[in-house]
Amino acid sequence: MLEILRNVDYNPHFFHIHTFNSEEEKWSEGQIISTQNRGKRTFINYPKKFREEEFEKIRQRSFENFPSRYTCLFLSEDMDTAKFWLDKLFNRCNFIQFVEVELLSGKYVYVDEQIYNIENFSKDLMIEEANSYWSGEEIENNRILTILFEGRFRVCNVKDIHNINDIL
Repeated sequence: MLEILRNVDYNPHFFHIHTFNSEEEKWSEGQIISTQNRGKRTFINYPKKFREEEFEKIRQRSFENFPSRYTCLFLSEDMDTAKFWLDKLFNRCNFIQFVEVELLSGKYVYVDEQIYNIENFSKDLMIEEANSYWSGEEIENNRILTILFEGRFRVCNVKDIHNINDIL
């Protein structure tokens, strides 16, 4: 189920934790955005950058039609996963918005983010984990189903987050 690439064909709604550093980057309700216009993520933490590069190489080689982690929008199907992303991102930027989005066009795939979060930086093990991640394998306990999306979407509901408990 996870490794199936899905095309947007019925306008599903998901949640996203939008991080930004200036008011100009803030999203508003009704805004239509394309992931193509968002730019590539950059990583300051060298071990994570190395891990991200290995995962991207595997995606390009064996799962080239899947959305890239560099340019995709990370979405959550439920509040528990959205809270995971909020906890992960809360102290990394100046501003956060909890956003409901409606997918308009594009493609998406479900992955278990818990596989990516393993703190393993051995090249061989990273390659093995990247194959598991992109193949749709799941960790039995504490899985974190995340949706990687590329395409156009509409911002439906926005809530500014000033406190980590704001979306509870």
